[in-house]
Amino acid sequence: MTPIISTRKLAKQYNPPKGPMAIKEIDLEIAEGEIFGLLGPNGAGKTTLIAILCGLFPPTTGDAMIAGHNAVQDPMAVKQIIGVVPEEIALYTRLTGRQNLRYFGALYGLDGQELDQAVDEVLTVVGLTDRADEQVGRYSNGMKRRLNIAVGLLHKPRILLMDEPTLGLDPESRRHILDLVVRLKQDRGTTILYTTHNMD
Repeated sequence: MTPIISTRKLAKQYNPPKGPMAIKEIDLEIAEGEIFGLLGPNGAGKTTLIAILCGLFPPTTGDAMIAGHNAVQDPMAVKQIIGVVPEEIALYTRLTGRQNLRYFGALYGLDGQELDQAVDEVLTVVGLTDRADEQVGRYSNGMKRRLNIAVGLLHKPRILLMDEPTLGLDPESRRHILDLVVRLKQDRGTTILYTTHNMD
């Protein structure tokens, strides 16, 4: 079976030839529907790997294939089938949860009834329907993290790249997000690449 994500000798060096190596010759294969964890300390290159897979910048050497598309040569095709949950919370705190989702949904090209349905669906998935019309600035850190995940799910991606999605959360909030990750695999068949520095 062809992996949905694969890399071959993927490397990234900043300011070559003498700059630091962020990642060095990574070979990996991730099957469709798999939850794949990357465990490593801060500075190990986890975020750099995700940035390359998203097509944000090219590797120094090597290749990355996402569902048959080369992440370097065809980044727009890759962006249509992936969702990204960045390490930093990327939300507008003066807007409500629903307004944030409508804004990001429009960036994905959703509108009208399709957008309304996508927003309602992801709010249900992350358990924020009853708080959707409150300003995000009033949300707890755990709620913000869940809304951050909802943004990445709006366009029903086949692949979800999650960079430290439980960073700074208490154990109960962390457990809620980990349970959500499992449900996404079970209910949607989503392939998930999950980075963390937390051994637990």
